[in-house]
Amino acid sequence: MFMAPLFLNTPAKTNLFLDITGKRADGYHELVTVFLPLAELSDQVSLEIVPREGIELACTAVEVPVDKRNLVWRAAQAFAAAAHLPPTWRFRIEKRIPVAGGLGGGSSDAAAALLLLNRAHGDILTKAVLHELAARLGADVPFFLDPVPAVATGIGDVLRPIPCAAPLDLVVVNPGFPISTAWAYRHWADVPRPVAPKLEALLAALAAGDPVAAAAHTWNVLEPAVCRKFPLLAMLLDGLRDEGCLAAHVSGSGASVYGICAPGRAEAVKAGISGCFEMPLRVFALHGGNIQPALPWSHPAGTSSNQKDVA
Repeated sequence: MFMAPLFLNTPAKTNLFLDITGKRADGYHELVTVFLPLAELSDQVSLEIVPREGIELACTAVEVPVDKRNLVWRAAQAFAAAAHLPPTWRFRIEKRIPVAGGLGGGSSDAAAALLLLNRAHGDILTKAVLHELAARLGADVPFFLDPVPAVATGIGDVLRPIPCAAPLDLVVVNPGFPISTAWAYRHWADVPRPVAPKLEALLAALAAGDPVAAAAHTWNVLEPAVCRKFPLLAMLLDGLRDEGCLAAHVSGSGASVYGICAPGRAEAVKAGISGCFEMPLRVFALHGGNIQPALPWSHPAGTSSNQKDVA
């Protein structure tokens, strides 16, 4: 079957709220979190049908594996089994989201692979089946099948979309090193933590489009342990607050951090934080919130992007 390559820009995310409510017998943590999509920071995943059986994968980031360790590869295997199709697929990831940075890049790529494959094969699988496959791949993957602001419970796979009346102005900083998600979840309780704010207050602020109130109720239970292990992250958070951010937190398990800015202030904060540290940082000024659903399309690679990356 000949088909023009399909491409999909698939976004990063941050967690405006992340709390752990328990641990399951299988080792996964029960949690409640608020996912916010970051459409202006995205990877591009492409799919091409090839005339031979197998899965091929390439990535522009040399540190990303291009074999069975990659979630895109595993997504393709899962799709082939569920759809009863032989894999004849070539994927390419144009990597823009920092790797292992707490921004969901690998999960986002895996969800993109499932969406691309389903589109290429005539929507052979239902949304429910795609969600089931995504949940098996990783807790964050189901969110990226339909990346709109959402509250997630369970292990992060039970999703409820939430209203977000206005996009939040954000600055995201990645220090250039990874943090193991497994490590963060193993050690989150090692450090005393303040009491979490009320989730309902955050949701009300987002629905009202009030960034000041929203910032006051953001939370990440993993942050104290992560910052004790990696003091640079605490310095970055202090730097974002010093530049005027309304709130600043570790994104997911790190190592990226984010600051919520007053409307129109993100570029100034980006410039300020970039000049504070004599080390290479990746700094992005972004809007987080509602985005139009991204569907696979046929288009040459290199679709324009307004991502801002500072080395």
